[in-house]
Amino acid sequence: MNKKAFIYANIDCSEKSYVKKIENVSNLFDKSGFKTKLLLKKNSNKNYCTYKNVKFAKNTILSYFEFLIQILLTKFDLIYIRHPRLNFAYIFILACTKILHKKCYIIHEIPTYPYDLEWNNKSLFEILLKTMDKISRLFLKYFIDLIVFIGGYKKKKNIWS
Repeated sequence: MNKKAFIYANIDCSEKSYVKKIENVSNLFDKSGFKTKLLLKKNSNKNYCTYKNVKFAKNTILSYFEFLIQILLTKFDLIYIRHPRLNFAYIFILACTKILHKKCYIIHEIPTYPYDLEWNNKSLFEILLKTMDKISRLFLKYFIDLIVFIGGYKKKKNIWS
């Protein structure tokens, strides 16, 4: 029986450097014995993704629906998620995933850490997004098994404390 992995990368497939990173993760899972599916966004005609088992969504909202469809249709052993910023819809999807796939190991990648200084805080919308991200962090620990991040490391129990 093949182990099944699902990779959701909330990135645009027209961004070559991001796609190469996530393709490398997909290939690593394949080499480790997983049958891997990949989900990316395709906002334009450019597509740098060459991975063989990939699905595309037009934007983040549609990619969330496709994510839900995938977890409803397939029992995954491993789910790897590359998601730049947190929001309530994403936390809801993680909760659904944990309910449907109790034994599934879920890895959440933070592409750049720490990213709190990247917010521009110049508009009410940006402040709202940052607040939603910070609140969502409180719930993340209940639905994921491992956080992977690229960035500086300081020995802390919680990376956001």
